[in-house]
Amino acid sequence: MCPKMGMGTSVSTAVSERTAVIIEDYMFDASTAGELKPEESPKDFHDTWDLDGTDFTPEASPDDEGYWDDFSNIVTNGTFDADSDWSKGTGWTISGGKAHADVSSTAALSQTLSTGAGNTYEITLTISNLTEGSIQPQFGGILATPTSANSNGTHNFKITATGSSHSLLLYALNTSAFSIDDVQVKEYAITPLDV
Repeated sequence: MCPKMGMGTSVSTAVSERTAVIIEDYMFDASTAGELKPEESPKDFHDTWDLDGTDFTPEASPDDEGYWDDFSNIVTNGTFDADSDWSKGTGWTISGGKAHADVSSTAALSQTLSTGAGNTYEITLTISNLTEGSIQPQFGGILATPTSANSNGTHNFKITATGSSHSLLLYALNTSAFSIDDVQVKEYAITPLDV
């Protein structure tokens, strides 16, 4: 007899006597019994298993969510724990866990990043102690959207790479005085369509 589960559906509690198949995870391919290796082109996480966890069924349309990525921060020392990894234009300093701009004319804090051509990135940074001026993020001359920020707080910008390497340029525009912290550049997350 099967126990009943909501809305009139039922599930059998009988255990299959057959040998369990190896489960294929979205990050692994079980092409050889007892071995798991990373897939060259991982699928998404919407695949399904039966209730005893032995039978794997790929999703019918696995490509509808875009792609899966860890969206890690590609900036080094974005928390300014040390005075390193950044090139400082005139008027920029790093101390006390922050980068400080005190410039009389436009100058940039910069770092070279490895990027993917055509990929969109989200730049996040926190401004504090702003008394005047604004910051303008760029990828080597490509302006972010929005183009600048001129208030204390955390700000988000989006920018699309055109090549495999870009200089992240954080310009303090004109006469500016402020500090920044927690700089992150991550590949912009695609929102799954059927989660």
